[in-house]
Parts: sequence; C-alpha cells; structure tokens
Amino acid sequence: MYDLAFAKGGETTRPSIEIYTRPEYLDLANQDPRLPEALHVYTYAGKWAVTRYMGESDAYGYGGVARLSNRGNGEVCLSLPVPSGLDEYALGRNQTERVATIHFITGILNAIHRGNPDRYPKPLVSLSTEINPAGTRDYSHMIRATIAEEVAGMIDLLSDEQKRELEEEIKAAIASYGDIAIDNDSIIACVENSARIYMGCPGDGCGLDSFYDGVRKEVRFAGKNNDTAREQLMLLGGLAVILPYLNKS
Repeated sequence: MYDLAFAKGGETTRPSIEIYTRPEYLDLANQDPRLPEALHVYTYAGKWAVTRYMGESDAYGYGGVARLSNRGNGEVCLSLPVPSGLDEYALGRNQTERVATIHFITGILNAIHRGNPDRYPKPLVSLSTEINPAGTRDYSHMIRATIAEEVAGMIDLLSDEQKRELEEEIKAAIASYGDIAIDNDSIIACVENSARIYMGCPGDGCGLDSFYDGVRKEVRFAGKNNDTAREQLMLLGGLAVILPYLNKS
C-alpha cells in the first residue's frame, strides 16, 4: 500500500519524510468518506489548529505542507520536507499539519488494506499514529509501527559496521526534523540483533522501541512519551530511514 522513506536533502532541498504509494491507492484515500475538509475540527481544536486539506501537487495535505510528485515507475511520492524560516507559532502549526497529513494518509491506506488484504498488501513498514491537541493529555502523539519479518531478517544480516552506520543515519534524520545538532545527548539510536531497534529524541524520555511478535511474525514498535508533534516527526524521520538503508545495502 505504501513505503516509508527519508530523503537527506541537498544544497537546494530540505531533508524530507516521504511516503511512496500508487496513484490509485491515493485516489482511494482521497475518495474516503472520512475526508471532509473540516476533518481537523475533531483533532485540532486548540492552539495549533490546522488549515483545510488540500489536493494540489505542490500543496498537498493539511495546509498544503506536502508535495506530490510522479516517480515514473507507477508510483507517486508524497514528501514532507523539514520546515524552515518559521516563527514559533507558524512552526507549531506547520508541524501539526505534517503529522495530521501522515496520520490521515497512512491511516486510510491501512484501513483499505485491512478491508481487502489479498488485494491490497500490507506495507513492509506500517505506521499507526495518534494526533491530539497539544496539552490535552500526555502521550498525545504516540507512534506504533510494524516491520515485516522479511525486513527484520535483512536487519539481522547487517554487519556490525552496517548496524552502526544505520544508527548514525537514524540519528541524522532525528536531528534534521528536530533542527538540532546530531551530537545532542538526547538523540539515541541502537540497532541490535533480532531487529531490536531503539531510538530516542529530545523530550521527556521520548523514544521508540521494538520487539519481535512471534504470533504475528513481525517486529512491532511502541512509542514512549510521544507528547508533541515535533517529537513524533523526529521519530518518524528515524523510522523512515530504515527501509531505504536496507534497500541500498
């Protein structure tokens, strides 16, 4: 249904969380009855209220924070670059618009998969995020995710040197979305055998930890103290690094 990726950016581009999917899947999501223009009313009624959902290629998702492009291989790419040059209020709103866009697109595509799993395959890295107005309760932006067993097997095949390299890429992605130095003591990444992965970011013990689910035969990630949109974006950036790194390795 979709692939999660991270682009490092360059001289003229910003680092970006990316979602790859097929245009027909995105059309299904956009036709879903759960997409009224005012969907944000029940998720963000507070300080960082998001703007309406948009569908233009250069202004996609809530507030138009995403960019939609054709990859030329039957897929489209929804990219959410790291914001820049915004004051505190605009940055807070922009971050909530980004997590709301990711939450809606992946949530609807997950629901489409569950409705017909034979026709619509489960993503290799599957997301399930929560979004709630800042300050309403702790853990209001929790992340849950799964990694398919075949991907877990690829992680176990990495050498110790490659695991350390993957850790550095996870930390770099977290730092990019947090707009902080990569040597910040709160940025943590640990990749071990059996696809055991932990990543942490600045916050009150904020992190994402994995364990192997032998019943479902997949690696499951559970968030810890994911309280804000900024924290969620930092950890999503770290999570988005994994599949592209394995593909190139």
